Amino acid sequence: MSNSKSDSGQSALEKLEAKRRAARKKIFGAPVDWAKVMPKAAPRFEERNGKRAANNQRNIVAALTAMRVKCSDHGGLNPDLKYPGVREFNLEDDAKVQELWLEIDRRFRFKPSYKFFQIVLGDFARRMAGMEGAP
Repeated sequence: MSNSKSDSGQSALEKLEAKRRAARKKIFGAPVDWAKVMPKAAPRFEERNGKRAANNQRNIVAALTAMRVKCSDHGGLNPDLKYPGVREFNLEDDAKVQELWLEIDRRFRFKPSYKFFQIVLGDFARRMAGMEGAP
């Protein structure tokens, strides 16, 4: 099979790839970029006695998602984290983790215990980096 350009300017390989993408989109739907979708929707928090539940995994994850916290894996057990306005940092950087913890209190008006926050943040980072089975 040659890769020569046809009259439309696309090679046979490019046409085949376009057909494959169209078929995949038809079957599975368009891929969703959650980072673009989530900021438009207000995060939903669970409440107890009319207040946001502080030591609640779902609330912490909702806040992290609303803040557009991203994770990247560089092959270690602790993926790096990044969110808008902050350089990439590691879970072992206590100052940055504390800054993130306090930012959740400032923005969303709930503050989980620091130890629980660290546990949830570590789990969140490993899951986002695709390392669910990591200790």
